[in-house]
Parts: sequence; structure tokens; C-alpha cells
Amino acid sequence: EYVTTASYYAKRFAKHGELPLLMCPYKRYHFWSPVGLRQSANKQAHRSPELGIRCSPFVSLWYISLEPVVSHDKLVKRVTKGLLQGLDVVSDPSVELGSKDADVRCRLCRSAAELPECRRAFNGKGKKAKKEK
Repeated sequence: EYVTTASYYAKRFAKHGELPLLMCPYKRYHFWSPVGLRQSANKQAHRSPELGIRCSPFVSLWYISLEPVVSHDKLVKRVTKGLLQGLDVVSDPSVELGSKDADVRCRLCRSAAELPECRRAFNGKGKKAKKEK
């Protein structure tokens, strides 16, 4: 989400005419670094013999553009019609569709404003902001 609010983001995609879609998982996505690959300052970091050390400090977003093969509108329509499993798309970002449907794991968004409330980390929204209240 931070990148989408940075001044360089819109400039980077201005020549293409359309910003990429965002795909955000409803549950936190964890990245793992193999043990011994980097020094960990956090001795309490979650460790797994098979996976390594969990190192995912930010909310994960994937930036998606299938242009010119599939337009953004067509991709969003396919999700809306239920033709792509595991995704939802909504016009009202306060609606938490994925939390009610176990098969929905990610939301496809046209902008950061459409991200699920539970996955917002910046601008005073999301879990961190709720804990502080």
C-alpha cells in the first residue's frame, strides 16, 4: 500500500495510461528466508527448520497487469462473475466479502482505496491503528 501512495507510483505508469490492478490476500502472507542466509536481529522471529525465518514485515500486494492480452475491465468482470476462483472484487471497500467466504482468499482492487479494511497498514487504517484506539 505504501508504494501506491508514493509520488513516483502514478508517474511510473502514466505512459501506459492505467495503473496496475492490486491483488491483496485477506490473511497475512508470510515470506521465509533460509536459515543462515542473513543475520536476524530479532531473536524472537518465527523459525521453521523446513522454511527458515519468517521475514514479512509488510502487508503483501501483488501488482497485476495482463494488458494488452486481457484488459483490466475484462479481468475484473471475470472475477465479478465468479470465473476466477479464490478472488473477489467489490465497489464498496468496507464490505469484507472474503471474511465470510472460505473459498475467497484475495481481493482484486483497482486502487488502494478498495483494499479490505483488515489489510490496510498506512493512513491510520488496519490492525495497527485499531489496536492503538
